Amino acid sequence: MIRRPPRSTLSSSSAASDVYKRQVSTQSTGSVAETMASKYRQSILLRPKKTGSHINDENLEAEYDKERAKADACARKLQDVERGMMKQIFPSADEKRELQDAARCDMEMQLQMKEEMKKQALLDELEHAEALQQHVQLTQYVEADHKTARREYLKHLMTQNKQLVEFRSQLKTQEKKAEIVEDRARPDFHEQTWNRSTR
Repeated sequence: MIRRPPRSTLSSSSAASDVYKRQVSTQSTGSVAETMASKYRQSILLRPKKTGSHINDENLEAEYDKERAKADACARKLQDVERGMMKQIFPSADEKRELQDAARCDMEMQLQMKEEMKKQALLDELEHAEALQQHVQLTQYVEADHKTARREYLKHLMTQNKQLVEFRSQLKTQEKKAEIVEDRARPDFHEQTWNRSTR
């Protein structure tokens, strides 16, 4: 097959036109074709066929065994499903008894699971109520401690305030006594007219 140059190539000296000319010249002369074939890579169709590798054969066998095991498992599963469906559609007397026993066992298991779930829910509720009661009691104890501490603090604060008031009153009394003593010690002190109009 001759490779044609692209239509967008208008120049006769382009690479595509060179390839085209080279292909035409190699097909025209056999000796030139042999020399050109030695320079360029051979076609994939002319390459010698490689022998299969031992590792590739083992991998293929392993893959085949794996796929075969999957197919067998799927076929067995389908057979079991079909056998169960046929047993349910056209059961014999023994199979009917087996189905009834299986249904009874399933119902008993479901009832037992429901009872266990109810018991667990009741236990959880009791644990939650106990934890809530402990939390309430602890909160009450903490609040009582806070009230007691606040009462003691207020009592101590009132005592301190009383002591402060008494100290201030004593201080005022002492200041007043000192002022009276100082006034009496003045040379112009008159007991009759002091603190009236002469001051």
